[in-house]
Amino acid sequence: MLCALCNSETAFIAGQKSCHTCGLVDRTELFSKTEYTTKAGRNTFCEKYVTRKLDSRIAYLRRFNFDDQLSMLDIGCAEGDLGKIIKKCSRWSVDGVEVSNDRQMALKCLDNVFVDISHISEKYDIITCFHVIEHIEDLRFLNSVTILLKQNGHLIVEVPNRSGHRYFSYDGNIEHQYCFSLRSALLLAERAGLTVIEVSTGHFESPAYSDCLRLICVRTDSYFCYDKIEFLFEKLFEKELIVFGIGGDFNSFVRPHLDKIRAFGFFTTSETKDAPKEIPKLESLDYSSHTGRFVLVASLKYEDEMCAHLKLLGWDDSHIIS
Repeated sequence: MLCALCNSETAFIAGQKSCHTCGLVDRTELFSKTEYTTKAGRNTFCEKYVTRKLDSRIAYLRRFNFDDQLSMLDIGCAEGDLGKIIKKCSRWSVDGVEVSNDRQMALKCLDNVFVDISHISEKYDIITCFHVIEHIEDLRFLNSVTILLKQNGHLIVEVPNRSGHRYFSYDGNIEHQYCFSLRSALLLAERAGLTVIEVSTGHFESPAYSDCLRLICVRTDSYFCYDKIEFLFEKLFEKELIVFGIGGDFNSFVRPHLDKIRAFGFFTTSETKDAPKEIPKLESLDYSSHTGRFVLVASLKYEDEMCAHLKLLGWDDSHIIS
């Protein structure tokens, strides 16, 4: 039997498939599928536990600045308690997705509530997916969620960390189709076109799930924004530059974009076979010969030494760019 996520061989133990490669525990053949449309009270627990969970999530979401006008989608919003608090303490708009009858309660406090993500055409700055994907048999669900994320938006996914409780190895919740490890959660996100930028554990969902795994993800096509490299050179466009140093950092970060800057020439203190042909080599960096020009120090490792060398030659800090 092969793992539904990574296609590696699995061990079949007590009715569930356990993958030793990615760590996914597949329970889809162990329990019958839950019919959520008939359920209600999905967030009904002892009040102190619900308060603890919501307070923790609100504190976590504050990093995205409640003073900005952002849009948020809470997938699996239940009665809408999280979004209700967010709307009171921020300038955000909050939509929800809820398949159970709790949707009727959420409609009273959120901007919009959808029964399914396929009904959504808007894109969001923040999407939260707290304890949802372990309930869904289709491992491609996150692919559909990624489409709803704005170019620079963030997706927060939280799942039980395998069993969800550090003292128990087995998850007794028959609604959970999968148990995720860090490896399987990362792989699932990657397969959905996401790049995980932060991982943390120990998050509280309830006394039964006191050790949960949380990922912050961005769309991979926005994380690797090669088209935005010009932003890094924006302050250099109008300056006539001398490039100091043509080692590995120059080749990685500067050379591919020489056409975007006004490079007068390059200077190096060491001989190299890979000298750039696009700009001439200078024999001296004496400031008196280059009045008004700027020097781009194209090295991270030797930046201190190179800046000190420039100052000895008469260069002022205002004309040295790291």
